[in-house]
Amino acid sequence: MAVLFLSRGYGQGSSMFLDEEFAGLQRMAKHFTIEESGKSIRELEQEIEKLVAEKPEGFEPAIQILLQGRNFLARLSNRPEVYVNPSFLASASLASQASPIMAPNPVESKKVAIYCSSKTINASVRNFLFPGQTEEERKKIELSNRLEFFSDIPKLLEAVMADCLCGIINLCLLEQTTNIESLIRHDLKNRPSWGSVRASEFVLPPCCDFREINCMVRLFPIIQAMKAGCFYQVTGEFDFNLAKPSLRANMVFPEKKVTVWVVDDQYEEIKGICAILNIWPEVAVEIHEHKLQETFQLGDGFRQDDIVLMDEQMGQLSGTDCAGILRQKGFTGIIASITGGERPKYTPYHFGGKTGILRDFTTALAFVRFFNTLLANRGR
Repeated sequence: MAVLFLSRGYGQGSSMFLDEEFAGLQRMAKHFTIEESGKSIRELEQEIEKLVAEKPEGFEPAIQILLQGRNFLARLSNRPEVYVNPSFLASASLASQASPIMAPNPVESKKVAIYCSSKTINASVRNFLFPGQTEEERKKIELSNRLEFFSDIPKLLEAVMADCLCGIINLCLLEQTTNIESLIRHDLKNRPSWGSVRASEFVLPPCCDFREINCMVRLFPIIQAMKAGCFYQVTGEFDFNLAKPSLRANMVFPEKKVTVWVVDDQYEEIKGICAILNIWPEVAVEIHEHKLQETFQLGDGFRQDDIVLMDEQMGQLSGTDCAGILRQKGFTGIIASITGGERPKYTPYHFGGKTGILRDFTTALAFVRFFNTLLANRGR
């Protein structure tokens, strides 16, 4: 991906286009080969990069228009669609603020594990996926496609603990009754100083028990969703607990512990933010329920590498007022807005969907990517 900031932005669902809209565009478009569409996509991405660098008049809507063309070609050729991070475009016009560095997407460096206790079936699957290839050629293709095959749980567990997997697919044999999560947690609880409770609370990568051995083509969309960090098995209404594995797979882990201060006068509105931060490795959460008499103590004891998430409308003193107080006290760390309204002028960082995190996977994933960006910009 040439335009890095695009792939770090907010997803808006599975596609930018409704099916009927896409069908209408498709009727007008010429036939593109995969190679032609790939070349055209790269050209559009380069044009977007040029607009971002030069910032001519009207560059923001121009980017949005070019992006729609890029995503149309992507959908034609079964490539992933990407979305501009709204806070990126908002911050680009702030002459007094440096544009944020967009965080690398950790999912892009992780693999999908394909597990089966039968080495014979594992070998058959590899033949199915990569027919007519030598062993050396298969290994290269597996590496480039971010796939790794396992036939025993201990080695699979090593990969889990190394945080190098974005998903695990268990090829279930007919007689298999236990699921892959149970098998992994069984070995986890036997690790030194772990036990059943810690093993049961540990957030694994997204797992799928694949039982349709007679229809292997259904494996491909699962692999693609895991590689994109968007594998979530919908079972009705959104279930945050079921979404945790995919959300965690998208998280950038800080090198050392980070304290995040969440400042808001409505705890119910920040429950989703806290739920995500509470499963984020090396992140400690401090909730500051905004009260006027406490505001002037806000910032006492802060470290410069802490992160502050600030609501805006909080009674007599606004988030902008509080940010000013923090700056007067010498705090130079990141202060980000989490108001549902427009982005305040004091910060280039804004996430406006806090109340939707516990109701919608796309919004929850958007916050994870937003916070990845905050982590990437600490100390700037």
